[in-house]
Amino acid sequence: MNASPASVPPPGAEQLALADGLFQSARLDAPLPPTAQLSQPAPPTAPAKESILTPGQTLGGRYAVRRVLGAGAFGEVYEAHDTRLDRRVAIKILKNIDPEVAERFHREVRVVADIGHPNLIRFFDTDFIEHPGLSIKIPYAVMEFLEGHDLAEELAKNGPMSPTRLFPLFVDALRGLGRAHDREVVHKDIKPANLFLVLG
Repeated sequence: MNASPASVPPPGAEQLALADGLFQSARLDAPLPPTAQLSQPAPPTAPAKESILTPGQTLGGRYAVRRVLGAGAFGEVYEAHDTRLDRRVAIKILKNIDPEVAERFHREVRVVADIGHPNLIRFFDTDFIEHPGLSIKIPYAVMEFLEGHDLAEELAKNGPMSPTRLFPLFVDALRGLGRAHDREVVHKDIKPANLFLVLG
């Protein structure tokens, strides 16, 4: 039997998950304001180079922040340790938003957390934090920590996927999306950077 190329995991060794972006419940009254869209610019409310959290800080009395995983104009993602349940988690924090969007993000996370599907990232917790220099409370969501990388990185590194690898991954991802639609929840920012190749 020929060995699989080193850059391509064997069949069944990876999954494609909707891991980020903007979920919106169709059951809630109004659409998110334009300032919530991750592709839209917004006036800064904090220095661009200032991280909201710092390694060693404890959030919510239980999440010990370890390092920054990524940052953009509208949010930051951190690796943290849940000291209560002894597990790695990811914490996403929104920034550069108004109070209405902050409250709506908090509610949307609670809606998505109830869906439950292996191809949708799991949310464990959500709350608000106060930050010096900002006039509003900042919403955050605690998510499962995924091992792997996003589809945009995979395509940039290895080029287009073969159909035999691509189809099973996207069928599973679409099943997860279908589960969300069954609960009247839509994802408004589906793109390679928001699809995560989970290894193992």
